[in-house]
Amino acid sequence: MAKHDIELVEKVQRRFTKRLCGLRNLSYCDRLTKLGLCTLELRHLHLDLLYCYKIVFGVLNVNFSDFFALSTNTSGTSIKCLSLDAQLALDKSFLLTE
Repeated sequence: MAKHDIELVEKVQRRFTKRLCGLRNLSYCDRLTKLGLCTLELRHLHLDLLYCYKIVFGVLNVNFSDFFALSTNTSGTSIKCLSLDAQLALDKSFLLTE
C-alpha cells in the first residue's frame, strides 16, 4: 500500500472515530487508544513483519529467495530484505495462498 493510500484511509478513520459518541473532543491518538486500535501505518508494519517471519521460518509456502538474500557482510545481520519487487511478489503469493 502506497504512503498516499495509507494517508487517505487514515483520514477516513480519523473522521469516523471523531463521530463516535463521547470521542469528539479527544485527539486522534486518544480516540484510537480508547477504541483499542492502532494507526493504519502501524498495522501495516505489523503485518509486514508477520509475513517476513512466516517466510523466514517456512510457515508460508513461498520461495525464500524471492524476498530475502543472504548477506556476505559480517558486520550486520545475515538476512537482508529485498526492495519493492519483493513486496509485489508477496502480494501475489498471498493472493494465491488465501
